[in-house]
Amino acid sequence: MLLQQGPNGSGKTWLVYSALYGFVITGKLRTVFMPKNESKYLKVIVEELAKNWQLRYVLVIEGGSSMDEINTMVS
Repeated sequence: MLLQQGPNGSGKTWLVYSALYGFVITGKLRTVFMPKNESKYLKVIVEELAKNWQLRYVLVIEGGSSMDEINTMVS
């Protein structure tokens, strides 16, 4: 798991997307971008992705502020 923090507008999402772009366009990786305000769906999304364990994916939660906060969303 990667936690990337920084001020709004500093390019965090762009950095993640550009780093993964080559894998995404070839179909070797899927990305799920989720705003923090929709975190109520996080547990369901993680459970569904776990059912498809053979797929490779990256889950990006935009606006999360700490690992503790993200762990709270999942539990």
